[in-house]
Amino acid sequence: MVLKAILLLLFVSLTLAANPRLLFRRGKDDEDTDEPPPVPGALYVGATNILVPDASADVPILVSTTQDQPLCKPKQPIAPAHPLTVLKGYEWLVLTNRIPQPRKLIVDAANHLLVASSDGLYSVRTDKCSNTDIQHIHPDQVHGLAVFQNRLYLARDGLLVSFPYSDGQHTPLATDTVTTVLRNVDDLADVTIDPLGHLYVARGETIKKFNLKVLPETGFDFDQDGEVQAVGARTQGYLGLDAQARLWGLQGVSPSEDIKRADLHNNQNLIDGLAEELNLYEFPNKNYGYPHCMTEYQFDDGSHRGRQWAQTNTGYYDDAYCRQETNNQGPAVPLPPQSGATSVQFFMGQFCSVGGLNTGASSVGLPCNWTDTPLIANHQARSVVRVPFDDVGHRPRLDSAVDVVLQATCRAPGCFSPSGLAVDGFGRLLVSSDETNEIVVVSRVYSDKAVKILTAQVVSDETDVGEEEENDDK
Repeated sequence: MVLKAILLLLFVSLTLAANPRLLFRRGKDDEDTDEPPPVPGALYVGATNILVPDASADVPILVSTTQDQPLCKPKQPIAPAHPLTVLKGYEWLVLTNRIPQPRKLIVDAANHLLVASSDGLYSVRTDKCSNTDIQHIHPDQVHGLAVFQNRLYLARDGLLVSFPYSDGQHTPLATDTVTTVLRNVDDLADVTIDPLGHLYVARGETIKKFNLKVLPETGFDFDQDGEVQAVGARTQGYLGLDAQARLWGLQGVSPSEDIKRADLHNNQNLIDGLAEELNLYEFPNKNYGYPHCMTEYQFDDGSHRGRQWAQTNTGYYDDAYCRQETNNQGPAVPLPPQSGATSVQFFMGQFCSVGGLNTGASSVGLPCNWTDTPLIANHQARSVVRVPFDDVGHRPRLDSAVDVVLQATCRAPGCFSPSGLAVDGFGRLLVSSDETNEIVVVSRVYSDKAVKILTAQVVSDETDVGEEEENDDK
């Protein structure tokens, strides 16, 4: 019976994957609701209700057919600039090295890759074998980039502007139909838009939120309009959204000349003990400390990781001030010194996999139990890591080591330098490197036997439990 149930769940999952509209089909007597029906062994995540296996279920739904996997290789493989190492059970390839200084990456709803670079915006069309067709679709340097409801948003010349855009578009943006969205923007500011149409823009120490549903004819003004989401946020790199559409960002360490604390640690090496920060900007108008407060990573024995300190400890802004949450929000995750974190990307569970080294993976996608946990690109440390979270409360597990998904084998100038992150429709991780002009794809090693092995294990476990219960009854 268990085997039949698993096979039935597998059939249902494949049917839903092929026919997503079935998730929302309703009868005449059904209530008018957008809530999809429950599916045993699966969860809905994100605002778009992506169906993913529930790794905590007794019988997780398993989506795995060989013909659905992107298993073939490019016709002309691209040699990497330098070797990379990845987690056991994973593999990687260079998707392209033809885009100068690729930075922020976006995968649109058509599983189409957009790349912000030093000389404009690129569209990258790929097939299942990772062969690429690359088009230069906008000439100006791009840093902040977002896509929302058939519009593409980018920052340039002190403005945030938008262009008409269709998912999968592979032609130049129509420059005669540009809309001004926001004035007084930093060209290096990042932007992101949540599923409800809230635009978040970071400038200097401030992050503001704007409602695109009420966009004025002449656009918003950063100084006069919008809602303050965060202050004291010395953001660096690219913002990210989790499955609850909460905003996250990265914060660097203040310049050493601004920190005057000879009483702490060894002042000569104080910077080496200070943390970079992964911050959750969940509630509006909160202060995140800059330029008065800083976060300890490891001064002495490392037992006070995350503790807050004042940068000068004189006058009003002293240690006591910085340790009051009403004055200063500490980081969700203190990050190691000199990481140079540049991008945070939450995995939403699409095409996720189950299985381990002994079974192989049920798909090429990232693990299902990584769903709604952050991946971080470390430019200076030249690595990509995954921060583990607790299932209960969805809080970072600061007592657990990060998963080093990818690591460069050299750290000199010209080595692989992670900048932007994205996850494609196959659940594979895309990483850009602005120093080597590379974009790489990281995927799990797929096994067509994984589902059979996992199914056999579940059946065996259920049989053992049944026999134990039968013996107990005797």
